[in-house]
Amino acid sequence: MASAGVGLVNVLNFSSSARSSLQFFRMSTTYLALLRGINLGPKNKILMPDLVEVFTKAGCEDVRTYIQSGNVIFEATRELSTRLPELIAKEIQRRFGHKVPLMLRTTGEMREVVRWWDSETAWSAPDSVPRSGVVRIGEPSGS
Repeated sequence: MASAGVGLVNVLNFSSSARSSLQFFRMSTTYLALLRGINLGPKNKILMPDLVEVFTKAGCEDVRTYIQSGNVIFEATRELSTRLPELIAKEIQRRFGHKVPLMLRTTGEMREVVRWWDSETAWSAPDSVPRSGVVRIGEPSGS
């Protein structure tokens, strides 16, 4: 069976560049931001350099994007990461006029998703456990 997460795993294993500031050394973590509905056909267009700028201005370090997907990989402290979904969503709404749901996950959390996705457990799960819901962006149904 081909690995569904090979591209994602390669992105998650991307090594960080050296930090320019000792201040940022305060236990930063690598995160993946998944923005729903960015650059799908003619809708919700955001250039990747502009998206990098939004994250950088919010205080993120080593910000990079993965293709034109709206997936952003960056470094942030835990304190900043708790505020980022709201900060980023508001800035995208203000700057580009798009209401975009955003989900943050650490690279460790995403590696676990990829491992599960490729496991026999995932493939033998009952139909009541939809594989497509693993990385759902936004609020769960019924909440």
